[in-house]
Amino acid sequence: MLLWAMSLTSYFLPSHQHIIHTTMKKLVYVLSLTLGIFLFLTSCKSDSPDIKMVEGKGPAIDSLIAINGFAHIQVKGSPTVYLYQGNTFEVRLSGSKNLLPLVNVYWRTPFLVIETPEDVMIRNNNLELHVQLPVLMGVENIGTGLVESKTDFTCESLIALTNNTGELRLTGKTKSLTASMYATGTLHLEQMQAEKVTVDISGKGTAKVNAEKTLYGWLDGSGKVLYKGNPRVGVEITGTGTVLPF
Repeated sequence: MLLWAMSLTSYFLPSHQHIIHTTMKKLVYVLSLTLGIFLFLTSCKSDSPDIKMVEGKGPAIDSLIAINGFAHIQVKGSPTVYLYQGNTFEVRLSGSKNLLPLVNVYWRTPFLVIETPEDVMIRNNNLELHVQLPVLMGVENIGTGLVESKTDFTCESLIALTNNTGELRLTGKTKSLTASMYATGTLHLEQMQAEKVTVDISGKGTAKVNAEKTLYGWLDGSGKVLYKGNPRVGVEITGTGTVLPF
């Protein structure tokens, strides 16, 4: 939730406060990177007493989850999540029967939260979540899995955020897009056509966007912002990052 609040704050942050803004982002990035390295090294030890190994067994089965009323989605852990725009809400979990209990889905304002345990490694992982909703306002992927839209979304405004090594792929059209990334993940938003795009990037990741009119924001570190369209560009760069058309 803190990262989401930082993303929203950065959208309205005056330029004379950028030094404070940059320092805070770098601190968040360093802490996130340190934690990510620790978790990675720990997970590599198959005999670690802190890591539980679970293997998917049997064919995939479906389970419907009764939850609705959400417009924001937050994904934690390693699940694969597919998004669809439709007239009704539907959350469907698919996977081997013994893996389904590993997925926790719940409502925490304003998010539909989807998570798997950090202390569990899954072999033969066929877990998938299929989420349909009428309006999408924001997506956070703070895990290591894939979050991808399977239909085009039409949005008034949209916030897309990653804060780990996962991928976020969205397609459709919006008037205003805020793209935030604080680690080494990938934002594939080149098929999400937006009139105005604001980027807030720290780390080594790559954000691909599609901007019609304006592309503003901040880029700290060695990451990349690649853009489609012919926007007026005003991205402040700190470090060795690049902003390039493609």
